[in-house]
Amino acid sequence: MKARTSASPSQCEREDTSASQVIERAIGFMTERDRFYAETYLRIHGFSTETIMRVLFNQRRRRGTNRPAEQERQELDEQTAAA
Repeated sequence: MKARTSASPSQCEREDTSASQVIERAIGFMTERDRFYAETYLRIHGFSTETIMRVLFNQRRRRGTNRPAEQERQELDEQTAAA
């Protein structure tokens, strides 16, 4: 009986382009649906919790977003106060 061999790491790794496409789509889901849908979508694709939290909550790190940190802090405070 032939032993099973696992796939080499190079066969399992994603390309950066596919990961960025998944992240861009998740950001789109945040506006179309909600944050929980986007989070689930990223978890299905195997992203770490740290990466998911950066994508969902740190808008300064997104492409095309040049918002000042002070404005981001104010919005976060407003969201926290509303909850």
